[in-house]
Amino acid sequence: NKLDNFYLFHYLLSPICQREIKNSMAGNAITRLTLTKIKAMQIPMCPIEDQVRIGKTLNIFEQTKITLYKKRNYIIQVRANLFCEFFGNSNE
Repeated sequence: NKLDNFYLFHYLLSPICQREIKNSMAGNAITRLTLTKIKAMQIPMCPIEDQVRIGKTLNIFEQTKITLYKKRNYIIQVRANLFCEFFGNSNE
């Protein structure tokens, strides 16, 4: 079976997989995930064309999320600068 790298990447980050990973971790003082348990994980498989489509879609979503986060931070900084310009610096 073929597996698209981006599909696998996004699956590994999904809440479902993260929960499975957390439940598979063992150890008292130091929790760890063994290679045996990693190999035993069941990854939902679909045709490679669907995996590529899903991976690309989630990549676009992540890039959009990063872009919006950067724009949000820029807007917050511009707002803070405007307040300083209009009302003075609150640290003075």
